[in-house]
Amino acid sequence: MVSVTMEKKGWRSVYTRRYAIFSMKESQLIARTEGANSVFIKKERKGLLVFPGALGDFLCFLPTLKCVSERERGSDLEVAMRSDFSELIFPRVPPVSVRSLDCHEIGRLFATGVEEDQGLRNYLRSYAFIYSWMGANQPDFARNLKSLYHGDFRIFPFRAAQSKMHMADYYCSCLEDRSPAETSVEIPLKPAAVAWSRLFWKQCGLEGKRVLAIAPGSGAMEKNWPPSFLGTVSRWWRECANGKVLVIFGPVEEEKMATESSWGDVLLVKGLSLGRVAALLAQCDVYLGNDSGLTHLAAALGIQTVAVFGPTDPVQWGPRGRNVSVVTNNVDCSPCNPSMMKACAHRKCLVELTPSLVIELLKKTFKQRS
Repeated sequence: MVSVTMEKKGWRSVYTRRYAIFSMKESQLIARTEGANSVFIKKERKGLLVFPGALGDFLCFLPTLKCVSERERGSDLEVAMRSDFSELIFPRVPPVSVRSLDCHEIGRLFATGVEEDQGLRNYLRSYAFIYSWMGANQPDFARNLKSLYHGDFRIFPFRAAQSKMHMADYYCSCLEDRSPAETSVEIPLKPAAVAWSRLFWKQCGLEGKRVLAIAPGSGAMEKNWPPSFLGTVSRWWRECANGKVLVIFGPVEEEKMATESSWGDVLLVKGLSLGRVAALLAQCDVYLGNDSGLTHLAAALGIQTVAVFGPTDPVQWGPRGRNVSVVTNNVDCSPCNPSMMKACAHRKCLVELTPSLVIELLKKTFKQRS
């Protein structure tokens, strides 16, 4: 077993007051008279989008961000979000700039008694519009925004009311934009991350090998396929497919799964930035994971992705990409709501989904490719 540890940057989101802000400056001409001449100063169009969520949510939101970017072509875009998500934003001219999630002004919208905060009022009034997927159930947030801002603002529920609507479709539908299927969003690979991943590939003896990437974690342990099942697939890949296995851990998995003896002779990778994870995944032949943000990332990168779904609904949360296969057990009680998922004692949707089903899928995939 080889363990590779790089810079420490987690990518999972805790469901607290986490949100992203996307802004565009409003274009207008202001005339200033100087003697007999009028000087016109152009101000850029500026708008604000507020979006909460973890990695998978953000990747589902990217088509909506792309639609807004294209609609506001040439405008300055500013994003306040988790810094590690910024590595996944598509290239743009002018480029999207990123701020911290915890900016003072947005935080103030959750406070009481801010109706007379002139500084906050001035900050908000600089935007031509404000669209938020946060605050639908936060009375203070909605009340403060309505009191301090008199422009075009809309507040949408973070989750779709229709359980059978994919989240990417829902986010686009809020702004009546075109379908995500009509919007091409490519995940950029930073040159430095690509150079690092190529060096990693060479140093770890992966050149010319079939590489399977496994991400054993997710945002909830109840969504995870048993590690022993993943270990079985890993052993089959090494012994029968004559391949190499890369196991990618997030912050939580580092503590709970990194010592699993069932992994065997694999490369354990942890502590990576999202940019480096994306560069590594892009070089792999196949990815295997749960309903997680990394599974959405692998699918978006276009590599062959096998997603194991148990208690959650792939109709609503399935990863989208060119080469995605979703494996489910289709038990009567699945999908279920979060409270039932947490309390479930049998976990039939996952424990009865045997490794042989995934192995057969992998065999079929490579037979088609060859």
